[in-house]
Amino acid sequence: MLVSTIAARRSLTLIQLHGFGLKRLQVSRAELIESVARRYSRTVEWAAVLHGALEEADGLIWVSRQLDTSFSLVLFGDRVHRDDLEVIEPPVPLFLGDGYAEVQRIAELAGIAILSE
Repeated sequence: MLVSTIAARRSLTLIQLHGFGLKRLQVSRAELIESVARRYSRTVEWAAVLHGALEEADGLIWVSRQLDTSFSLVLFGDRVHRDDLEVIEPPVPLFLGDGYAEVQRIAELAGIAILSE
């Protein structure tokens, strides 16, 4: 598990799964984004349909369920290639050193206790 910062080297066309984007699809945020784990297969089906319906789409973007002040995105690997992305900050492991300290900091903000053996 790593975290890094990347940037697109070209403009990306993303399907908006928030605001008017959801309204256009006639689906609610609760149905698509706030679903429980046992319904994730439905979200996979939505992604496959949207991927097939819009050949120009590079991926999906939505308001994060966990942190609603941020966006989450998925890039379609058959449309966005490694060369389309630039690493701005190199990967940092989330289970060691500074990466783990950041995980602990964010967990504390969210009221999550991390237990170690």
